[in-house]
Amino acid sequence: MNKVYLHAAVSEEWTAESQLRLASPFFRRMTALQKSVVQAFAALDALAPDAMRKAREQEAPIFYSSGFGELSAMLQVTRAIADHDLPVSPKEFQHSVQNAALAYLSMTHGIRHACYALSGGFLSADNCLQLAQLRMVHGLDSMSFVIHAHEYLGSNGADRAQAEILLLGNQADNALQVLDFCREGTLDDFNSSSPEIFTEHDSRIPPWLLNQGRPLAARLVRSLSGESLVTRWLPIP
Repeated sequence: MNKVYLHAAVSEEWTAESQLRLASPFFRRMTALQKSVVQAFAALDALAPDAMRKAREQEAPIFYSSGFGELSAMLQVTRAIADHDLPVSPKEFQHSVQNAALAYLSMTHGIRHACYALSGGFLSADNCLQLAQLRMVHGLDSMSFVIHAHEYLGSNGADRAQAEILLLGNQADNALQVLDFCREGTLDDFNSSSPEIFTEHDSRIPPWLLNQGRPLAARLVRSLSGESLVTRWLPIP
């Protein structure tokens, strides 16, 4: 069984005032959510160039989650259909699918790795982390990207979005933390540690994986259905 280490992590917010301007013909067509993902990937490239170079060489898979997908684009499509404002632009359908952010990330950053998109509600981000962990523990991948993104609807639509990326590897060199476990469980799994608890009763927005740039040492996430995922990170010895 392999260990899973955190090598780098970033959290980036996109707003209308953000300074990032990509040299890409796609930039003006992208939603705030898509721009936040592309911006976070660029920030990770700048933060950890050596680790990112290695991840590209190994074609590290990308596990992407968003609790609701491209919410603003989806609402725009459904609103146009409800108002009989037809025909609806194919561009709007293109932006309403869950993997649209991954498509733009691939095009703008030249990514040809395997990509997996999940929009599974409150446990989306933790499910992606668990999937990446299991594949690495069993030797299917040596590095992985875990991306979680969310957009916030303002009075004029989705004008703000945030994305976070964790770069995982199976080598301890220059690692920040080690993932002890991410699995279904209860508070008993934490022994003496006191986890942060996130429940869907308190917020419908999937909780962020990072807190001030690092994962919480211990966390428990519980959905309305009662499903729970528990995660614990340990410091590098």
